[in-house]
Amino acid sequence: MTRWMNLLFPELSMEAFLKTTSNNPETPTVLSKRRGAREWVQAANEEAMKFGILKNQTIATARALHTPVCVHPHDPKMDEQCLKDLADELFRFTPDVSIDHPDGILLEIGSTTHLFPNETLLIVEAVELCKSHGLSMSVGVAPTPMSARVLARCTPPAVRRSDEKHFIKRISALPWSLLRPNKKTMTSCRMLGLKTIGDLLDLPPIGLATRLGEAIVQTLQLLFNEEENSPPIYRPDERFDKTIEWWPATTDLERLCSAAKKFETAINQFLEQRDMAATEASFFLTSGSEALTQIVALRPSRATLQGATFLMLLRMRLERDGVSQPVNRMRVTINETKPIDRVQGSLFEEMQNSIETPRSDLMDRLRNRLGENNVGRAGLVAEHRPEIAYQHLAVNDERDEWMATPPMGRRPLHMDAPPLPLEVEINSHHEPVRILRGHHRGTLTVISGPERLECGWWDGNDVRRLYFEVATSTGIRLWIFQDKNDGAWRRHGVFA
Repeated sequence: MTRWMNLLFPELSMEAFLKTTSNNPETPTVLSKRRGAREWVQAANEEAMKFGILKNQTIATARALHTPVCVHPHDPKMDEQCLKDLADELFRFTPDVSIDHPDGILLEIGSTTHLFPNETLLIVEAVELCKSHGLSMSVGVAPTPMSARVLARCTPPAVRRSDEKHFIKRISALPWSLLRPNKKTMTSCRMLGLKTIGDLLDLPPIGLATRLGEAIVQTLQLLFNEEENSPPIYRPDERFDKTIEWWPATTDLERLCSAAKKFETAINQFLEQRDMAATEASFFLTSGSEALTQIVALRPSRATLQGATFLMLLRMRLERDGVSQPVNRMRVTINETKPIDRVQGSLFEEMQNSIETPRSDLMDRLRNRLGENNVGRAGLVAEHRPEIAYQHLAVNDERDEWMATPPMGRRPLHMDAPPLPLEVEINSHHEPVRILRGHHRGTLTVISGPERLECGWWDGNDVRRLYFEVATSTGIRLWIFQDKNDGAWRRHGVFA
C-alpha cells in the first residue's frame, strides 16, 4: 500500500537563516523580499514578533515598530540547502524522498513501514530528526502526495493521518484554501459561496475548468489518484559544498572557529553515509565582496573520517597565518575522498578502518606549525643494506610501510652514518669478546648473531658483513659488524 508523508516547514525561511548563520537569535530579525518598488517582510523571528512585526508587512512598517530591527534579504538558496541537508538524513526511513518546493519534503513510507514496529514510530522518529535541525513542522500522512500536502497545510501545525478507507471523506471536509489556488480562482470560489474541497467536488465537472481554471481541476484529480504525477526522487549531492554566513564581519579567531564548528556534524554524516574518508578540504573565507576570498586548503597526513580533524587544522592554520580581511562568510568543500579499507585482526575483533593512525594528529600539528615542506617521515625500502633501507617521504604520501620487506633481525633506533671503526678482539669462534680502545672499551657479551648480509653486487656497492648484537660491561647494547671484504670491525648503531 502506498503511503506518503509530507513534512511541511511553515517557518522554513527564518529557521534556515538562523541555522545557516551565526546571527544572535535574541536579536529582532526579519528577512525581506522585494515586490515591485517595495520591500516586504518575508519572515520574522520571535523577538521581532514581540514588537508586532509580522509577515507581509512592509519593511518601513517593521522599522517604525522597532527601529533597531535587523533586516537581511531573503536568500532562497538557504531554504533549498536546508531542505537538502534534511533530505540526506531522511533516507534512513525510505529510499523515496522528494523535495516538495518551496517548503516541504515528501516521503513514500508505505514500502518501508514494515521495517519499523509501526507507522507511528516511524513518524515520531522523522519528526524528532527534523526538530534536531531546529525546524518546526506540520505533518500529513495519506495515500497520495497531494492529499498528504493538504493535511500538512492544516493549522495549527500537528501530525494528521488518514487511512485508505476514510481519507476521501476527510479531505473533502477541509477548506478549499488548502489547495493553494491562484488569486483568480480564490475570487471565483468566494463568489460561488464554496467553503470546502467537497463543495468543489460536488460541482458539475462540465464547465468547472472554465469557471475556476484548469489548475484547480488538475489539483482535484491529484488528490485521490495515486498513479498521477509522482514527485521526482531526490538524489544527494556527490560533493560536499556548504556555506555559512554571519554579521558583522570579523577577524576574531574564536568566532571564526565557532562558525566552522557548525560544519563538523555535516562532514561526519556526509562521509559516513558514503563510507568514505576525506583526504583534502578547502575553506573559503569571504570578506564582503566575493572578490576578496582567502582560501585555506587542508590536507591531513592521513585520510580522515572526522570533521573535527579539519577544524583542528583550520584553527592552527589561522593561528599561524591570520586573516587578511574581516570575514562574514565561510564556504567548505571536500575536494578528495577515498574508500575506507576495513580490516579485521581476529574473528572476535570489531572491524577497524585502516585510514587514521595515532600519529596522524601529531604529524598534522607539526606540519601546520612548522610548514608543509619542513616535516617528513621515513619509509622502509625493500633493501637489506641498513644504510639505504629507508627513504624520505612526504607526510601525506599514501605508500604503506608494510609493503617493504622487513629485515630478518632487530635493528637499532640510532644508526651511525657512516659506521664507526672499532678495534675488536675475537675468540676462536670468530665472535667479538672485547673492545680494545675507545669509549666502549671492555668485555663484550654476544646477545645475538651472527647475521650475515651479502648483497649489492648488482649496483657496484656490494657488502659482505657479519652483524652481532652485543652488550658492553656497562650494559650498553651495540650493533657491530665485521666487514668480510677487509676484516675491519665497525659500530653501526646503538640500541635504546
